[in-house]
Parts: sequence; structure tokens; C-alpha cells
Amino acid sequence: MVLVLLTLSIVFAEEENQDYYGHDIKSYNSADLTKAECKQDCIQTDLCARWQFIEGMTAGRNYCWLKNVGTTNKRPVPRGKAFTAPVLREEEQGLDYYGHDIRSYNSANLTKADCIQDCKQIEACARWMYIEKFSGGRNYCWLKNVGAISSSAYGGEGTAFSGPVYHDEEEGWDYYGNDFYRSTGDTKERCRRLCEDNNQHCKVWLFIANGEVEGNVLKVGTGRCWVKHKVGVRSEWKGEGVAFSALREPEPETETTGRVEYV
Repeated sequence: MVLVLLTLSIVFAEEENQDYYGHDIKSYNSADLTKAECKQDCIQTDLCARWQFIEGMTAGRNYCWLKNVGTTNKRPVPRGKAFTAPVLREEEQGLDYYGHDIRSYNSANLTKADCIQDCKQIEACARWMYIEKFSGGRNYCWLKNVGAISSSAYGGEGTAFSGPVYHDEEEGWDYYGNDFYRSTGDTKERCRRLCEDNNQHCKVWLFIANGEVEGNVLKVGTGRCWVKHKVGVRSEWKGEGVAFSALREPEPETETTGRVEYV
């Protein structure tokens, strides 16, 4: 069976001198290797979710790593000058994003559009996966609560499609862990701006309002703010106060994938 990859690729703004370690699917080096070549290789490699380029790492040689996870642990680069950025593919064919399922179902006449719409309408859904003619001619849909997870080539029956979904601001959800900034006494708008001002690092903001109620109206007022560098597992907020959160899509650069130009 021949699988044809259909993608729109968005390449986000670069970070300098940070090493996102682990999850490598390919690495190579040469004296004349360029950052542009490393980036383009990631865009054209089906499983690549992040590229990492280090200039002059050893004996004047430049290194490139391609990774299958976009948001991983990071640390300062000890040698050379480093550049890195994630690649988000709007829709892919032929990849399996496994685990983190919150719902799955199937029918003979289920469409990919149905699966996508269901994910958009369910607050906890961050990624959909649809397999056409998976078993007995039936089509399957999986909804997942983590958007950026490890992927592998799909080798099963049928044809697999997948894509992430970003929700607008929501109430009542927590993205646990991965904090790089925390504060108390902030407002929700300041918390949002802190994330926007750190657009290269912030993937999600979370604000817990004190939850004071005047009549039947919630007074958001001040509360606690968390700014996060990675999208953790999403779960219902069950603590004190009222939770507000949003995944943030960094502004993409215009990038030509070699097959589709996304603007």
C-alpha cells in the first residue's frame, strides 16, 4: 500500500541557544550544513515535529537533529550556536498518534469532517484521528486530550488522517505542570498578555480566579497565573476558585513545504 502525505506545515519563530533533547528520529552533520537545510529537511520528513540546528558544535562542524515531538524538555546549549523551532502540520495522512484517547467510535458512514467537528465541539479535545475503512469497511474516530504527542507511521488497515484542534479561551480546565512563570495577585488579562509577550516559549496560560460572586455574577478580579512552556495533559479543574485557560498558537512564518504554501 502506498500512502500519500497531505500536509500544511507551519514553522514557528525560532529560539536561540536552547537544546530540546531526546526524541530524535534523524541526526547528521557536515562543515557546510546550513540552518535552512535542517529546517527544510524537517518540513519534508513525515514524522518530524521539531528541528534543532547547532552551528560549530565540534571542530567547526554543524549539526542537525530532527525530532518526533514538538515540545520536549530543554536546556542551554553548552557548545556552538543553536537554533530550533517546532513544525505543526495542520492535517496529515499516514501517521498514528497513539494514546490519550477521551472518546472513540465508528460507523460505516462516518466522515472525516464529522470527526473534526466533534473534536471542535468537545472542550477536552486537542487532537482528532480518523481512519477510513479501518475494520470491516467501517470508519473510526478517536478524540484525544493532548495535541502534540509522539507519532509513528501507520501500518494498519485503512488510511489514517489526523490533526490538532485549538480552542478559544475556556473555563474549568487545567493543563498540569510545565510552568516557567507563576504569580499571585494577577488579573486574567495580565496573565494572557504574559503568555503573548513570551510567544517563543509560552504554549498555554492558566488563570485561577479567586471566584468571588456578587449576586449571580462571577467577579473574576485577581487570582493566580501560570504560564507554561509545554502543553500538559488536560483535565477538569477541581480546586478552589474558577479556572480560565487557553492554548496559544504562535504566529507562524510563511513557509513553503515543497507541496503546499501556507500563509
